[in-house]
Amino acid sequence: MRCWRKALVGVLALAGILTAAAAGAQLATVALTGVIRDATGAVVPGATVTATNQATKVSRSAVSGPDGSYSVALEKGTYNVVVALANFRRATQVVELADKPKTADFTLQASVSEELTVTAMKRE
Repeated sequence: MRCWRKALVGVLALAGILTAAAAGAQLATVALTGVIRDATGAVVPGATVTATNQATKVSRSAVSGPDGSYSVALEKGTYNVVVALANFRRATQVVELADKPKTADFTLQASVSEELTVTAMKRE
């Protein structure tokens, strides 16, 4: 019975050490949050928000929810943040993340495109 207890204590101690080591190895992240709106002020769900670290070129993405909000956990640094959605122009901001969460809201402008079809008929 004592062997089992010693083995159990040893396993639990090892698990605790491994958990602490893994937690220490994780990098601290900061939340970048915001709301995506269109030019009328209406929220825009489904927009892709991509934050690219200028130094490391590592990117993280999120998609805005039904209320237009997004949240991305990022390491400290300077990021190029791009918001994209079909039928809208891309919106960009440069965001500096330090120790505190940061809010970056975006307004998307509608993308205007026209298509003109010309049909010619041959006269006989």
